[in-house]
Amino acid sequence: MSFLTASTTFKSIPPPENPTYTSDDLTVLIPTICREDQHDDFRLCLRSCLAIKPHEIRVSTIESDLLRITELAYSIDPRIQIYEAILRITTPITILADDNIKLPLESLPHILTLFKDSKIGVVGTCQRVRRRPGLEIIDQIWILCYVTETWLGIPLNADDDNFVTRLLVAKGWGIRIQMCKEAEQCLRWARSNLRSNTKSIIFEWRVWMQTPWSLYVLLLATLSHSLITDPLLAFLLHCSTSTWDPSHRLLSFCIFALWLLFTKVVKLVPHFVLYPIDICFIPVTIFFGYFHSLIKFYALLTLHLVSLRTLPFLILY
Repeated sequence: MSFLTASTTFKSIPPPENPTYTSDDLTVLIPTICREDQHDDFRLCLRSCLAIKPHEIRVSTIESDLLRITELAYSIDPRIQIYEAILRITTPITILADDNIKLPLESLPHILTLFKDSKIGVVGTCQRVRRRPGLEIIDQIWILCYVTETWLGIPLNADDDNFVTRLLVAKGWGIRIQMCKEAEQCLRWARSNLRSNTKSIIFEWRVWMQTPWSLYVLLLATLSHSLITDPLLAFLLHCSTSTWDPSHRLLSFCIFALWLLFTKVVKLVPHFVLYPIDICFIPVTIFFGYFHSLIKFYALLTLHLVSLRTLPFLILY
């Protein structure tokens, strides 16, 4: 109920008539390898980024010729790609964009308006926006930590976005979420969540005081496994109602089943409102929820796998 209350009472901040920042203060940074099967997605991504008319778009990518002629290459991940690109960025705000996203044209004013508060360092939608003034993005200590982070002594190639979030929290920057429709946009993700959540809870002491609600969400997301908790709740209900009248006991199990179903689909209600035909996929979403528990368990056993992808040399445009 607490999650439902928070999501329904949250209100986005509308863009002002005279914004502090405009598209000319913005650089879009896209690390990519742009495989052959991704050309259409990447083309759509670039077109959507061009539509918002940023100051510049920087693409950090690989040398395609080398990719075709060699299988042995340096292990390059988005951290290195982003590091190479941000050294050349001159605008105060940067959008970190995946190479397969479509950036809505209407989203930019809603994203930039939150930076009117000088304490805000990150705005989160499905894209990340990082603010430069006050936290110098080419600070040598930051760069060193960014490209040399480890997990269990192994260089960590993935989780670069989580690192940025933890760093900004540690530096005291505020983080805001813009949830309006104009700003809308599994295994590797599961590993990233486990690693990043563990680091945030244990090492980032500021999160305990600055965002206790977020800490609660981190704990819940890290520890919850519906494949274990749901049967356990049903078993406890079975034991606690063993002396009840059969009709009352059946009623309690029906209420429990309805509540369980509600918790599985409540997050999808906005989607079903827009696309009612997808209601038929509710059983699939419930099945995936249980299957994801297996993914999280496997991710826990394979946290030592820290690479995101293996890439050749970088070329910056």
